[in-house]
Amino acid sequence: MEQTTAVQIHNERVIRDLEQRMNNIEAWTQEQARKLQITEPVRRAVQRTYDKLICSRKYLLMPRHSPIQRRFLRMMLTLALATDSSLQSSARRVATYFSQNYIFEWCSSPITAPARRMARDMILRAADAQFDETPYAPQLAYVVFHHQKLQITNISDYTELYTRALALDAEGLFRDVGMAERRELGLHRHPYIQQH
Repeated sequence: MEQTTAVQIHNERVIRDLEQRMNNIEAWTQEQARKLQITEPVRRAVQRTYDKLICSRKYLLMPRHSPIQRRFLRMMLTLALATDSSLQSSARRVATYFSQNYIFEWCSSPITAPARRMARDMILRAADAQFDETPYAPQLAYVVFHHQKLQITNISDYTELYTRALALDAEGLFRDVGMAERRELGLHRHPYIQQH
């Protein structure tokens, strides 16, 4: 009983830490949008697209995206349209692209750089890295931040998280499924904002 309580307390602490990290990532994204001088029409296009597409329901019943995915998708869409306001007229296509290629974009976006650094540190602390190389840091970061969607209850169990990341990678979950659409939209040319 005492062991269970200790694990629960540790899990709650990790979840609070992840929420704080999410808040920091959202603040950074908004700061980048301000630096890029996002216009009010672009903000409205982001909001309208977010409401209609990202928050929509699949088969009118189930939400298309989990709460954490919706938060990240809003940031991705905001940063893409702030970076290139000409995408405003294609906001729906951009959002659809991010939605369909979400996992790949999540693992490579400048928005999630702090999450990937956190995962890299976890791998190095666990000594699972050879020569300080951490090729599975993006996958581990994805699993940590999407633990609820993946139904991982013990978020503080590094072995479970890392094993799940490797298994999902072996299944091909992290592969790029939207390269042609990204090129057609011009997203591959975007100068990435200074990483944080």
